[in-house]
Amino acid sequence: MEIPKDASRLLLHPLDAQRQQRLAFALGHKEWEQEEFDRQGRLEMLWYQQARRAAWAQASAAAVSDMLAVWESVGLAVRDRLTSLQPEGYQTFAFPDGTAIYEGHWKNCHPHGKGCLRRSQPMNDLYEGQWFAGQRCGTGTYHSAEYKLLYQGSWLDDKLHGKGELVEPEGVYTGEFVENTLHGYGEYVYNDGHVYKGDWVSGLYEGNGTYLYPSGTKYEGGWLRGREHGRGTKWFRNGDVYIGEWMHGMPHGHGSFTSACSTAARVTGQWGYGSLHGVATCVFADGSHYVGEWQRGRFHGRGTYEVPCANGELKRYTGAYANGKRHGHGEYASSTVSYTGEWVDDKKDGEGSLQVRGGGTYHGRWKADVPEGDGVYVSTYRKGHHDEIHCEARDGTFTACVDQGVQQRVDMRLLGR
Repeated sequence: MEIPKDASRLLLHPLDAQRQQRLAFALGHKEWEQEEFDRQGRLEMLWYQQARRAAWAQASAAAVSDMLAVWESVGLAVRDRLTSLQPEGYQTFAFPDGTAIYEGHWKNCHPHGKGCLRRSQPMNDLYEGQWFAGQRCGTGTYHSAEYKLLYQGSWLDDKLHGKGELVEPEGVYTGEFVENTLHGYGEYVYNDGHVYKGDWVSGLYEGNGTYLYPSGTKYEGGWLRGREHGRGTKWFRNGDVYIGEWMHGMPHGHGSFTSACSTAARVTGQWGYGSLHGVATCVFADGSHYVGEWQRGRFHGRGTYEVPCANGELKRYTGAYANGKRHGHGEYASSTVSYTGEWVDDKKDGEGSLQVRGGGTYHGRWKADVPEGDGVYVSTYRKGHHDEIHCEARDGTFTACVDQGVQQRVDMRLLGR
């Protein structure tokens, strides 16, 4: 009843390999998490900018309404000859309440052509450019000290509209505008080194675009309301690459992740909100691979893990996993030893059978990776004969074996180590 001395080592080899590869994958994933750390901060900044621009647009609309009322009153005064102002030509006009001065061309008592408007209240701003019938329209430059923005570009009906450049405290945007919002195609270069180039909708990234991190990480693909969404590719600064589907800023759906670490891995399959979730295949640089179910980035469900050896041998575990560990019914097999039975927390636990090539089979209960309780050892040493030996084990040590009524003490710790 000799048990090969390498039986325990062979049995544990795939477990050690699995842990090593899982650790390598986890370390590579930390790079991912580090690059994603500012994702929420970026989104909050976009919302803040969006709100600030909306506040400016609202204040601007109110100021425009007040300004149009002034032009109408001036027109009435000119018509009734209550002022020396002329209805057309080049004029300098100070608002009656002292809050603004207009200097430039006008027509029918409205700014028209090229002119400059300085307001101390309520906007504390300056506009110099083209006008049409009392409204900013055409090309012009605008600066607001209160809202901390500088714009140079196209206007329509007193709104930023068309192509232009907007300077804000966070950076510089160059691109298209629609009714005071960043809308269309444009590039935003942030002061901290981040760059976004692509489609915008109402001040948020939406459509197709490229985002560059100062570290060298790059994302290219779809966006929705400021987050990665749809089909996209992300190249990480350490060489990792993810190609696949995204949802709300995280890998979600079918995708492929390639790790650039020393024990590089390639994972292809289903993702759920940033982690592997569903059926996926993971292939490591040493040739070992896992095919099966995942949950939250760990082996979970049914799967197969194979480890090729230098001598051409293939070691394989097929069975149940839970939270990254062998748990439930499973089978491990190599050319030398095999085990079929129950596992708990990556250890043999419950009913199981261990078979050693040329050394027979042990059937019985296991606890924490060692035999525990009653069992049966079937010996195949004698050709054509199967000798059954009833055993009793405690803490991995066989305290009693019964063979045709003969008691023997046999230490078989190697079976479970």
